[in-house]
Amino acid sequence: MEQAVKGAISGRFGNTGQACNAAKRLIIIESVYDKFVEGFTNAVRDMTLADPLDERTFIGPMSSKAAATNLQAQLDSAIKAGATVLVEGGMIKDKPGAWFAPAVLTDVDESMDVYREELYRACYPDRQRRAIWSWRFYSDARC
Repeated sequence: MEQAVKGAISGRFGNTGQACNAAKRLIIIESVYDKFVEGFTNAVRDMTLADPLDERTFIGPMSSKAAATNLQAQLDSAIKAGATVLVEGGMIKDKPGAWFAPAVLTDVDESMDVYREELYRACYPDRQRRAIWSWRFYSDARC
């Protein structure tokens, strides 16, 4: 399970998630779903936002404040529509630039923008139509 979580994190968050070829969906076998979500959530919770010029940084800022604002609106909308928050995240307004703290949601359904829109971050629905949606980068930009 540890390798599956590492692969999901790397595939989705490499290059700060700002890559067209980043993993968009994972199919998670029901029998391991809860264990995967626990590991994935812990990994996202452990991420540190830092200076992208530092080689040790895995996650930096978003591409623009407009993208962060759009993401915050979609995050708020998903929560209002019934998504469950596993890791609370959102815009970091006291830091210069376009910083957005990691968030993880489950119980995302097809009616929510985070499910339907092109994602620059993760929305991982499983066979039961639950999803793990993790922090940032579903912007209006298309590849």
